[in-house]
Amino acid sequence: MFATEAWIPPLQALCDRLRRAARAAIADALANGTLASLGRPIREGVGDTTFGLDECTERELDRWFEETARRGPLSVLTEDRGWRHRGPDGRGGWRELPDFDHGGPRIAIDPVDGTRNVMADLRSAWVVVSFAPPGRGEPRMRDLTLGVVSEIPDSRAARYRELVGVAGGACTAREIELDAEVERGANSRRAGEPMADATLADATPADGTRAYGTPADATPAASMPNEAMCPDPLPLGATPTDSTRALEHDGRACNSGRVVAERVLAADALAHKDHGYFTFFRFLPDQRPLIARVEAAFFARLAEQEGADVRTCWDDQYISSGGQLALLALGVYRMATDLRALVAKKRGVPTMTTKPYDLAGAVVCARAAGAIVTTPDGAELDFPIDCETPVDFAAFANRATFERVLPHLRAALRTLDA
Repeated sequence: MFATEAWIPPLQALCDRLRRAARAAIADALANGTLASLGRPIREGVGDTTFGLDECTERELDRWFEETARRGPLSVLTEDRGWRHRGPDGRGGWRELPDFDHGGPRIAIDPVDGTRNVMADLRSAWVVVSFAPPGRGEPRMRDLTLGVVSEIPDSRAARYRELVGVAGGACTAREIELDAEVERGANSRRAGEPMADATLADATPADGTRAYGTPADATPAASMPNEAMCPDPLPLGATPTDSTRALEHDGRACNSGRVVAERVLAADALAHKDHGYFTFFRFLPDQRPLIARVEAAFFARLAEQEGADVRTCWDDQYISSGGQLALLALGVYRMATDLRALVAKKRGVPTMTTKPYDLAGAVVCARAAGAIVTTPDGAELDFPIDCETPVDFAAFANRATFERVLPHLRAALRTLDA
């Protein structure tokens, strides 16, 4: 049997590498007065706009992919490149594989979900990892067996949060100290020491021959700084043994710092109608009036039919699907909705929406914590794990809340047909 849970420590270690790369870029930009450069669009990837901050994490992810493919086959999806398949070449290197039919896992990774928050040093972003066991084709949401959602906090933070959810099992949340050694490393670069990767403060050459922030050549893995070098993951598909359990321990040793708190998340059983965050995500200005109409109708029904004190139904516009679902799993949100894809379909006008790689792993975590995540009308949420499929969702803190407020959400959605 494929050992899904043995992949947890290596994937956590990957999240550490991505967090460190992003926060080092932010620290350098703050020190050099070039924070705006991190928010400069570089190019349009397969799934979304790639900003300056995304460049360093995508390069770090590419290095991890190459390192891991030397040891066993796997498929990896990223928002900039889509699905790629690699495995050992038999000579200590890696080679491209033709498709998913290789016996290794299928992993979608959003290195920075919430770039627009953290590139301005405003609010946390999250690494979202969506894991499916081996299969012959592109996985779907229902195929996922594991999700990891790991916080990339702003420059003022001393800790970060990380959720690991197993489909059909539990969701564990950790609060972890940021490593002071890594922070001192960033400070040393402020004094003029070079970064291991190309700095994102470089401007685009006048002749346009190189995209902004892209290094002339990437740093080879062997010359990466110590904080980025993590242990080998468990050989793909292996069954845990004493040696692989030791490897799991070593993989976690690559974590950023001391675990301050750890708990298994379990949703309460209350049917919430107020006194909490009930969010309707409104991203683009052209959709805000329609989404606000649904929102107003929803809260009017809660007040009239459920006796809700809607003054205590708070809003939070968090530009991160993974972050929204993490806060739901952690018990901060009571409900979260993203109606962009539905509104776009009703209007017949394309728009920017959540994509599968943004949130699939976070859906696994939220459900493992006891939350209910469905389509906006309460149907099963399932989609291919890709970079293109528009996704809308409604997420509820627990089943009691879902059953209490879903009828009011369904009724409010009918205002879109008016």
